[in-house]
Amino acid sequence: MTFPRMGTVQVALAAVLEKLGHQVVVPPPLSADTAALGARYAPESACLPCKLVLGGFLQVAERETVDGAIMAGGVGPCRFGCYHRAHRSLMREQGFDWEWFVARPPRGRLGEVFAELSRLRAGASMRSVYSALRLGWRKLTVLDEIEEAVRELFPRENSPGSVRRVHRRAVAAVEHADELRALRRARAEALCALRAASTSARDEEPVQVALVGEIFTVLEPGANMQLEDFLGGLGARVHREIRISNWAREHIFCDFLRWSRKGHRIKRAAEPYLGHFVGGEGQATVGRAVHSSAVVDGIVHVMPFTCGPEIIARSVLRTVRRDLDIPILTLVFDEHTARAGVQTRLEAFVDMLRWRKAQSGKSRNRQESIHDRPRSSIFE
Repeated sequence: MTFPRMGTVQVALAAVLEKLGHQVVVPPPLSADTAALGARYAPESACLPCKLVLGGFLQVAERETVDGAIMAGGVGPCRFGCYHRAHRSLMREQGFDWEWFVARPPRGRLGEVFAELSRLRAGASMRSVYSALRLGWRKLTVLDEIEEAVRELFPRENSPGSVRRVHRRAVAAVEHADELRALRRARAEALCALRAASTSARDEEPVQVALVGEIFTVLEPGANMQLEDFLGGLGARVHREIRISNWAREHIFCDFLRWSRKGHRIKRAAEPYLGHFVGGEGQATVGRAVHSSAVVDGIVHVMPFTCGPEIIARSVLRTVRRDLDIPILTLVFDEHTARAGVQTRLEAFVDMLRWRKAQSGKSRNRQESIHDRPRSSIFE
């Protein structure tokens, strides 16, 4: 079995499939070669996630014998919901007739969800299925927790690259943990090592940057050119609400109960600017930008080229930027995007945020600084 890469989700998904008795083939890290390979066979107007996922599947097929693939599905006016069909057709054209398993948000269709899960069981007992899902879920939440700590500590690491090196070791430890006790130990050791890799002393408060946009481009470093690493290296504290564990809670578990928690908060924040669902993360992008504007210095909006929902969000964010007086930088990615151009724009953006922050700190008319408000820390 194989599946697309997206951030660290492959660690949790591989654990579930292996517990169910499958042999897992994880695609190599996404790169410019992956994008070029996918762009060679995908429709020209397809967005970058479609091309990267297809390129990853083709790279796997070139080196391994694969029987089946798991692909996510979507709902609403977004082409992502059709990509599993396009990938199946394109892979067949290249001579790879895999069996496909599609994971969609339930949206009330519980029968389809259980049918796909039953196909993946491979004869495993329901107890084994529960154990596998439990371990996979815990790995997902632990990885999200470790990544949040990395974002918090990156601006004050002891030496360049020290926090990211600890993060890589932590991901490997979580990946090899085959039971909950080992997973808890890996989490504790990772957080302790991250503290040791950073200093508590601060010459100045780092600028606070919120990261919003299309979920794949936000979460996958190979799609956004290691955006979080670069911002952290510039001394910016990155805030990212988009996490796979949050997405799963909102679109899978809460959907079963017809109950939404955080999603309502984000939708309410977006309503004055975008009051209806436009597909993908479009409405959520606007809501997250509005919601985070009170506690950050600036917002970076990332999107794939030709992404319909994010094009709508981008046009709405112009009004958000004007009304809330919050700087917003939109970065558009495709297979032709140059790293130097992205880095130059980010450097200029962070410098501008520092200047604005210094100016606002000197102003006597400002009654309250957003930086005086309490912020939660994973280490508190």
